[in-house]
Amino acid sequence: MEIVDKLSSAIRFKTVSYTEQSRIEYDQYEKFLEFLPTAFPTLFRSAEKELISDYSLVLKLPGREPSAQPVLLLAHYDVVPADESAWKFPPFEGRVAENALWGRGALDNKGTLITILQAAEEALERGWQPERTVYFASGHDEEIGGANGAKQIVEYFRRQGVYFHAVYDEGMTIVTPEVFSMVDKNVAFIGTSEKGHVDIEISALGKSGHASMPPNSTAAGTVARAVSLLEKNPFPARIIGPVAELFAYIAPHTRGITKLVLQNSRFCAPVLKPLLQRSHTSNALIRTTQAATMLQGSPKENVLPARASAVVNCRILPGETIDDVVRHMQRVVDGLAVTIEPIAHLEGNNPLPVSSTRQPGYRWLAEAVKAVYPDIIVSPSIVLVTTDSRHFKDCSDNIYRFIPFVLDKALLGSIHSADERLPIEDLHAAVRVYSRLLEQF
Repeated sequence: MEIVDKLSSAIRFKTVSYTEQSRIEYDQYEKFLEFLPTAFPTLFRSAEKELISDYSLVLKLPGREPSAQPVLLLAHYDVVPADESAWKFPPFEGRVAENALWGRGALDNKGTLITILQAAEEALERGWQPERTVYFASGHDEEIGGANGAKQIVEYFRRQGVYFHAVYDEGMTIVTPEVFSMVDKNVAFIGTSEKGHVDIEISALGKSGHASMPPNSTAAGTVARAVSLLEKNPFPARIIGPVAELFAYIAPHTRGITKLVLQNSRFCAPVLKPLLQRSHTSNALIRTTQAATMLQGSPKENVLPARASAVVNCRILPGETIDDVVRHMQRVVDGLAVTIEPIAHLEGNNPLPVSSTRQPGYRWLAEAVKAVYPDIIVSPSIVLVTTDSRHFKDCSDNIYRFIPFVLDKALLGSIHSADERLPIEDLHAAVRVYSRLLEQF
């Protein structure tokens, strides 16, 4: 079975994570796990297999040198729901068209999992045996927080006393100049840290009654003013270590004043920050972000709300914490009769520590990317979203978040949206990247 057929088959399993877990079709998860050994027979014969929480997979390939610290490659296999009516091709068909493989999970994250396993399968068929032990793990609930998948995998490793030399997970990717316009080359961004996140509820109490006789301000109006104040008072901009490193790596490929500013990004911060704030993407690199995503008030148009609320999704820059987020918001809305608190059942987390670019684990990945894409810039960066790797911070000091796919704006925009697809050439190239990475082990 060729790699295209394997990913196409993988996409056909509807391993969809829903917040309402009663909707999850766990028989699809079971069938997917039964499919993997048929697609990668050599790997599954060679590796020790463990199922965690019934649906998360751990494979262990013992190395020649037991004293060498092991490495771990992560890729979840659950996907987000898909509105089939919005897709050009059915999202769970795995169709090949227009030089790409279309379907939910092609980019996030079955494409990564299948290319990792294919690289291992081919390496074993060539007689490869790693010096250090290599683990492969695939969580089944990353899209809803990883509580039963990645989190339990971490507990398994703790019980085994396993500590990793390096952990590799999804995160950043290779982007074109259309996405990152500072240079005229593709840039492979390797995430050396990850923003924290928390969902904050802002609520206000009022007196229910008929809307024909309203008070001067309703609970909904109070919450609306609080949200407006927060949007007018963002968190302060800061150029932190991974972002300063990014600019240092990019600077040699720029010219003139841009090169000088990027080489001295912290010293030139007063000039650089206003420029970065012009783009939503670059602005997110330099501050904790806050986005009001949900608003709730009265259930009827002519009834005053007894309670109104807003949910604000925050992505926390390293150097700040959930407590800092709450304090900032409380300062901004001081004087308004609102309550601000994290939503307990939506488990937030503080930012992850920054992994070093001087460690072998980073160098191995960077060299593997350069071997397949010689004319490319490889740079550290910070991951703006949340991944399963946040659960692994106590299992390794060195976590690197990267997917070896080349994405333009259209492809990036298809993640968690309609028409998610992976170009066929990128699929084959990703196998070569992971093959080179495995050779480093």
